[in-house]
Amino acid sequence: MSKNLTKNQEVELEKLIMKGKEILEGPKVYINHTGIKEADDLYYDLEKNGYLFVLGCVMDMQIKAERAWKIPYLMMKDLGEFEFKRLLDLTLEDIRKKYVNENNDGNVIIVDE
Repeated sequence: MSKNLTKNQEVELEKLIMKGKEILEGPKVYINHTGIKEADDLYYDLEKNGYLFVLGCVMDMQIKAERAWKIPYLMMKDLGEFEFKRLLDLTLEDIRKKYVNENNDGNVIIVDE
């Protein structure tokens, strides 16, 4: 492999590569991200809804994962369609008015239900 790796590192690297191939070539594992089957189904269609996955990852940075993954789905459901172009129609002010509140401490709360 590489001159910079020890024999043990090469063995471990090969194990990781084989495990990765096994996972990629194996059956899909359904993970319940949101507790809402319709939302989770949309996340699994990356070809069509990859933007939902990206938004879920962004939202997942500082709040409970289940809630974070729900937010993009609930926003799109509220907008009436699951097309990325609908998000492009929103202004920052639209998003703030409809989906964001500040509590008494000035902390942002994303409205998710």
